[in-house]
Amino acid sequence: MKRKYIKLTIIAISILCLSLPSYGAFEMWGISVRARGMADAMSAVYGDINSVFHNPAGLSKIKSIQVMGNYTMPFMGGDDVGMSIMNASVAVPFINDNIANWPKALFGLLSFGLSNPIFKDGAYGFSFYNFSDELYYERAFSFTYSRELPNLLNTGMNFSIGVRFNLLMRGVVRNEYTDINPYFDNGLTSSGFGIDIGALFYLTPKFTIGVSMNNLLEPDIAINKDRATELVNRTLKYGLAWNIGNIVFMEDLLVSYSLTSPGKDEGDIREPKSINHFGFQFWQFEHSLGVRAGYEWGDELSNITFGLSYELALSEHEITVDYAFIFPTTMKATFGTHMFALVYKFNLPKSSFIFDEKKQAELKRIEDLKKKQKDDEDIK
Repeated sequence: MKRKYIKLTIIAISILCLSLPSYGAFEMWGISVRARGMADAMSAVYGDINSVFHNPAGLSKIKSIQVMGNYTMPFMGGDDVGMSIMNASVAVPFINDNIANWPKALFGLLSFGLSNPIFKDGAYGFSFYNFSDELYYERAFSFTYSRELPNLLNTGMNFSIGVRFNLLMRGVVRNEYTDINPYFDNGLTSSGFGIDIGALFYLTPKFTIGVSMNNLLEPDIAINKDRATELVNRTLKYGLAWNIGNIVFMEDLLVSYSLTSPGKDEGDIREPKSINHFGFQFWQFEHSLGVRAGYEWGDELSNITFGLSYELALSEHEITVDYAFIFPTTMKATFGTHMFALVYKFNLPKSSFIFDEKKQAELKRIEDLKKKQKDDEDIK
């Protein structure tokens, strides 16, 4: 009996938090294992599927089809009430294949060919997010579009832009408390539509500046909109990244910094506080083992992070296992958060990115000859 009352108390407190505008819904959404290994200092880092989470503009640089699954074990050792966080994503560059590049084929039919300059030199992606515990869940479905803008307006400046469209859903599991609380008379679920935007400016091949804004429209996801307003606040991130290169035992050393300016509710009179993110990564053993670390601080937040990657190359395929550990220095009742990701990459030949049929056929012929020569050498 005592245990039942304790559980009901936990339920009541949890549901009460959901009905207040101060609740930070979707705070765990859009988490990248690689980014967390570098303390989320990746606003200006680009080139793989993780960009769908920290800056959609960075997706434009991928040259392979990539699939990723994430799993997070948050705040181990604490009273997490069975939390579970999962992400799944797929990213595809715009190539000269009507199946893989279906957006170009579809919009080409609708616009009589006007889609040709839009759906190349970039990529698109889908992602799914699920957060749940015994009482509450959040889900998000996203579509990302990213495009390179080389030599913009003949200025010699190279940019990338990106946009992510999000369908956000949340809900409460029916229980003894929801049955008697009038706040849930109209239902236990809600949804909203959000947009994230981002841009990258390539100062040099090694130095990049990035900026992104999440929740541009600040969707209202209150379960009972007649009684409360719960906006997913707009958040602005700035960042810079410096790819230093090879130093001593470190291959492709990358150092980056990001600054997050979180939004706040209209009635919140507190001064907004920014969050700083600093991190680095490097590789070893011919780019097979990646090491990351970082520190983030600000707004009563202090986290030390660490990350590892192991990359296995198999002909045209690559399989990568990512791991990140986040230790909050201001929380005592936890052993930290552990995150895992599995990434599959299918590398594409250069001819896949040529849209002129004659040039594409010639380049493909050369690639086939080189592949045949390599196969013959392997046989010998």
